[in-house]
Amino acid sequence: MESTLTKLSSRAMAVGLILLALSLAAMVAAIFWPLSLEATAGGNPRPQRVPTISKAHQPWADLQSTISNQEHELIKPLQGIAAVKDDGVAQRMAQRLRLQGIVNMGGQYVAYVAVDKDPSAMSLRTGSKILEFTVVSVEEKTITLDREGVQIVLP
Repeated sequence: MESTLTKLSSRAMAVGLILLALSLAAMVAAIFWPLSLEATAGGNPRPQRVPTISKAHQPWADLQSTISNQEHELIKPLQGIAAVKDDGVAQRMAQRLRLQGIVNMGGQYVAYVAVDKDPSAMSLRTGSKILEFTVVSVEEKTITLDREGVQIVLP
C-alpha cells in the first residue's frame, strides 16, 4: 500500500514540475517575444513580430535637439513653488528672531539678527543658518528665511 502511495505522489510531483516548467517557459516567451495583434481582412487578429527601431531612426531625437535649443526656450520649467505643508513651527520659531539691521558691505547685504532677548546679533548672509532656518536672501530692508520649504520674511 505504501509503495502505491509513494509512486502516486512521485508521479504527481513530476506532473507538477512539468506544468511549472511549461508555465515558466510561456511567461519568458511572453516577455521576450513582443507581439502586435493586427487585424486581418477577415477580422481575426494575426500575431506579428514588432520591428525594433534603430537609434538613428527615432523620431524623438530631432524633438529632443529642438527642445534643448539654447536660442529659444520652448518648454519652460515650472516657475511656482511646490506646495509645502506648513505646520506653524516656522512661524513660532520666527517669533524668536529680531532683525536688528541690514548693512550693505561691498555690494552684498548683511543682516544682523538677534535670537530671543540675547543682546548680541548674528551676522547673516545668503546661505547662512540660524536656528533651523537657512537664509534665502538678504535685501535692502528684508531678510527671507527658509525652514523645510516654508519661507518667512523678516521686515
